[in-house]
Amino acid sequence: MAVIDDIIVTRRGHRLFDEEVWDFGARIQGRLMENISDSALKNRLTQIEKNIQYLDEAPGRREELPPEHGWLSPWFWLRLRHWTLAELAARSITR
Repeated sequence: MAVIDDIIVTRRGHRLFDEEVWDFGARIQGRLMENISDSALKNRLTQIEKNIQYLDEAPGRREELPPEHGWLSPWFWLRLRHWTLAELAARSITR
């Protein structure tokens, strides 16, 4: 299974990898995860990264599925990972 950091490096060049849009979405939505405990948030990150790794190796072409397609899209999970990392940063929690 590919390491999550390698997957991120590979995906950065794709047109759907847009951290600026994800940051904007996070700002307009507010802190949706502020009521999640620190340990639950870390566990959430671990599970999201497992899903990203699974989808990276799963058969089929999912690279072009936008995040609005939900859990079948790797971009859905990458966006959730980005938002989860932002919440961890807002709490000054290291991974």
